[in-house]
Amino acid sequence: MNGTTLTLCIYWSISFALIGVGFYALNRGYKLILSGRGKSKEESTVELFGLKATVHSIGALVMITAFLWGFAASRTVPSYETNDVRIKALMASLEQKDQKLAEFQSNLFNTKALLATKEVELQSTLSTLDKMQQVHRTGDLDEVRPAAPARLTPTPPPAPPTKTP
Repeated sequence: MNGTTLTLCIYWSISFALIGVGFYALNRGYKLILSGRGKSKEESTVELFGLKATVHSIGALVMITAFLWGFAASRTVPSYETNDVRIKALMASLEQKDQKLAEFQSNLFNTKALLATKEVELQSTLSTLDKMQQVHRTGDLDEVRPAAPARLTPTPPPAPPTKTP
């Protein structure tokens, strides 16, 4: 028996023992309520973590502890992953990151193309402005012919590399 199997067996044993104690507490508390033993003339008040509970019988208090035993049992149930499961989860995470990176690169390329287009329009506008200033200085209106702004069409981004498993 290897160490992992032994650890799992110990954890399951502890969990089953706590479940058994919880059922035993539930059973004994129910029997105390039915038998009438443990009933007192006065009520008992229990304070726990700022919560106040008034009980007429000790059996109810014993039954309440069954829930605590059940909670303790749920905390000791082991969780076990093999290395294959962990590797598949990491691969899925990497694929998501690759997809986000490809989207970012595509957005970056589109932004660069838009910036280049705006730069060409700005250059055209500046050259037209320079011509207008020159005409204003010389007074010759025949030289004023604004050039049509050049438009660049962006090319699509390269496809991201595909990985084969």
